[in-house]
Amino acid sequence: MSVKPSSDKKRILKGISLSWLKFFLTLAIGVIQTPLLFKYLPTNELNAWYIFYSFGGFLLISDLGLVTSISRIIAYLDNAGNSQVDEKTIRDFRSYSTKQIYTTSLFFFSIFLILFSITVTGAYYLLHRSENPWVVISFLVFIVGIVFNLLADVPTAVLNGFRDVGYDSMIRSSAQLLYFIVLVIFLPYFKSIVFVSGAFLVQNLLVFVTLHFILKKRHKKVFSEVRSFKELIQVNIVKKVYSQSFPLAINQVGTWLTTQGSVVVASVVLGPNKLSDYAVNQQLFSYAVSISLVINQIIGPFVAKQYIENQKENLITYYKNTTIASLCIVCLFLAALFSCCDWVIDLWIGPNHFLGYKFAIFFALITFFEVQHSVAGNFVWNMGKWPFNYWTVGSGLLNILLAYVLGSKMGLLGIAIASFASKITTLNWYVVYYCLKRLGMSVISYLKGVFVPITVSVLGTIFLVFYMKGYVTTLTENKFLSIILISAVSSIVFAMLAIVFFRKELKPFLAMLRYKMGMVKPGGVGV
Repeated sequence: MSVKPSSDKKRILKGISLSWLKFFLTLAIGVIQTPLLFKYLPTNELNAWYIFYSFGGFLLISDLGLVTSISRIIAYLDNAGNSQVDEKTIRDFRSYSTKQIYTTSLFFFSIFLILFSITVTGAYYLLHRSENPWVVISFLVFIVGIVFNLLADVPTAVLNGFRDVGYDSMIRSSAQLLYFIVLVIFLPYFKSIVFVSGAFLVQNLLVFVTLHFILKKRHKKVFSEVRSFKELIQVNIVKKVYSQSFPLAINQVGTWLTTQGSVVVASVVLGPNKLSDYAVNQQLFSYAVSISLVINQIIGPFVAKQYIENQKENLITYYKNTTIASLCIVCLFLAALFSCCDWVIDLWIGPNHFLGYKFAIFFALITFFEVQHSVAGNFVWNMGKWPFNYWTVGSGLLNILLAYVLGSKMGLLGIAIASFASKITTLNWYVVYYCLKRLGMSVISYLKGVFVPITVSVLGTIFLVFYMKGYVTTLTENKFLSIILISAVSSIVFAMLAIVFFRKELKPFLAMLRYKMGMVKPGGVGV
């Protein structure tokens, strides 16, 4: 079904490299773009912009798990010749061409997106009808941009299924850079949320069109197939896809309730005031999640391949190494960020926007446990299971309930506590437990070999750096220089501890890094 011009190891490295490039570009752009929005947008429009994202997140539900399923389906079919297990997915889709799967998925996804967009826009209007009409129009433009952003996931899913990883990161990074340049040049002259939403729409339209043509160019044989439109659109395909993805559809509803539902509750219970500050404080920690899960996102098709080939030992190695690498990255970030997030916010947005360390503690905890259970969930899914529906929906409903109760009594801090409590009591522990059980790993060995060492390393680093923070302030009053010094020390301390605890597990990643930097000759490097 596809060509395989390069090894899996090179593809993984390429995907990780491009995804990290995308992250660092996103981080750099966000660092400059966010203050621009704070500076040029009126306060009511700025708060509305962050509410847009919460409603836009609800639109993610509209794929009903289709995009993630496509990637797994293509990966299974692409490796069907080496299959050592009787996988139902291969039997269900072997008779259909990739072009039929792609076209059918894109067609029905477009229909569902239109229907969901109408619903979301109507809900926003009912809750915010008293706002300036231009804000409502901006929301509609923003939603159309979200539609194209989600449609771009379909060609990306097919490319990833073929293990052509990295193209999505490259194209989205380029489009995001263009969007940023447009804002920098024109936002001072068009100080309106309408302009920002319009630029967002154009950015995502370019991403969708470009990824579609890259897929066609990379897999010409797939698209050389000549069929009528009626033959390409197969209702049975979408039925079979959704029969597999239905668990993820329910999961996505719960995910939105868990991640974005509390913000919507806050906008209703507390009003839009200070929501932008809450979003910015949380945004710093979300960057840590994004960079640490790059390896996890790239590894999915390769996990599916190992599962199809019944390589159980490889799966365990992949899981342990991916978890350790992802947690080390997020803890490296958290150790530096948590120690000086007040200074970072002051320099980034300005004074009086940092909400306090009470918020930072909960954001940091949410970040750490989110990464841990995301890695486990990705492995479970690519091993053909998803038993987390009730847990995800339960977590989401608990989050809404706690956000309403605690938010009414404690304000925004109650919203943060609700987000943490709803996850730590449900998904954060159960997803990891189930994955370990599925892989045949014991909980005790995981705690001893992964969780305890990583926790000791990050807490030890944070305590040491907090002690140093008072000393640094006596050396210089320059906050930027202080952040650099604290970040450097925390990075060195944590890296040394991580290498001591996880030298064996991190060795493949360190070897790939040395090879990439030209420090060693090419050789066998595993993941």
